[in-house]
Amino acid sequence: MGFIGRREELQILQELMRSPLAVATITGRRRIGKSRLVAEHARRTGRKLIKIEGRDTPHGGNASQLAAFAADLGRDAGTPGLGFENWNSAYNTLGKLAQGKDWIILLDEITWLARHSEECLAELKVFIDAYVNGSGNQLIVCGSISQWVEQHVNESDLFVGRISRKIHLQPLTLSESAQFWSDREVTPREILTSLCVTGGIPRYLEEINVRESAEWNILRLCFEPSGYLVSELPNLIKSSFLSATRESSLERYLKLLRALSGQGKTPAEIEAATGIHNNESLHDSLAALTLTGLVSEKPTWSIKTTELHKRNVRYRVEDPYTRFYLKYIRPHLREIGRGMYQNTTLKQLPSWDTIRGLQFEALVGQSMIPAILDRLHLRGVPVQRFGPYFQNKTAQHAAVQIDYLLQTDDVLYVCETKFCRTIAASVIDEVKEKVRRLGAPKEMTVRKILIYSGELDPALKDSIYFDREICADELL
Repeated sequence: MGFIGRREELQILQELMRSPLAVATITGRRRIGKSRLVAEHARRTGRKLIKIEGRDTPHGGNASQLAAFAADLGRDAGTPGLGFENWNSAYNTLGKLAQGKDWIILLDEITWLARHSEECLAELKVFIDAYVNGSGNQLIVCGSISQWVEQHVNESDLFVGRISRKIHLQPLTLSESAQFWSDREVTPREILTSLCVTGGIPRYLEEINVRESAEWNILRLCFEPSGYLVSELPNLIKSSFLSATRESSLERYLKLLRALSGQGKTPAEIEAATGIHNNESLHDSLAALTLTGLVSEKPTWSIKTTELHKRNVRYRVEDPYTRFYLKYIRPHLREIGRGMYQNTTLKQLPSWDTIRGLQFEALVGQSMIPAILDRLHLRGVPVQRFGPYFQNKTAQHAAVQIDYLLQTDDVLYVCETKFCRTIAASVIDEVKEKVRRLGAPKEMTVRKILIYSGELDPALKDSIYFDREICADELL
């Protein structure tokens, strides 16, 4: 099953084989072959797989999806020549063929199957009640467009009480990603540099040649005309959002992502930066980007009460590859297409050291949190709030931005991230100023945490300012 079988595939297989588990949904943008996983699940359990897949044919209409349903069912059930005029007859036929069979039924790309007809999901509900629950058959519903599946299946009143398990794929953790280099003598810096571009996405890691340097791989994947990551983000948007099939919608999503590739922004700030009106449509787009993992939704909160400031929710690009694409690939697509960047080095990229620090900060949020909680001895300790922290200027407090703030009942952990060859002692003054601006309540202890990769300056090593210095190299 290859590298990605090391965790994500095994996790899903274990989930799917839980008993009883009549109906399961799988979502996530992790470029992991969901249908292949279900096929492996069927093989391991010795059960017959009936795979029915929706087709991405925007102009084919409902008839083309019914035809695809009939063709797939006929192929796998051994009953060719089927044809359906409506979804009632399609699901009834499937149900009657499945009676007493103990099948695994996969509805792959349900988004496309149901795109042109509300009847598709209405009849699916009837099918579950009549032919799945209590029958021994197992139904698995997958979709690349996670937001659509969430809204129309997982959160729909139609399917209340009918879904046994909802599986949403997450990126690999830092230590899991590092296993990709497990049989190679590669420095932690090489691994982290690669992950600062690819993140913990298995499909991207599979494109890395572990015999070559991180720089060689990044240049090949991101700056050669045929590099895998040169066109990955537009392709991902098109496959993840229905409306993005139109070029204007694609550009709209890219404009949003560009605005969010730096510091976090509120919806009002996004409107000011993009000209996209702060309305329901914008909120739907942000929800979709958040669900796919490209963007994070980070509300700030009151340290005194831990109450969320819902009107001050900030969004920013969370995915390391997406940020790298927007900063370095998208603006130079024409030159990359002409082969003009093939001899570029990473050090020649504008502000590379600064951007790599931001990439590392995103990697911390995406892949390191469980390990960091362990290092802080916080497993089992109630964590009230955690995330990037933004504080606007008020009469009581100065403005401040903290990479990560973790709050328990009576302790604030101010976390600073650094990725560079040498971590200068000046980071102490930076964090002191942030703590001063934060203005924590006197009854709370403030602990300062440095999360870093690189060598510590001797003066920083000798200092006792930080309560904990967590080296990301050791988390690998």
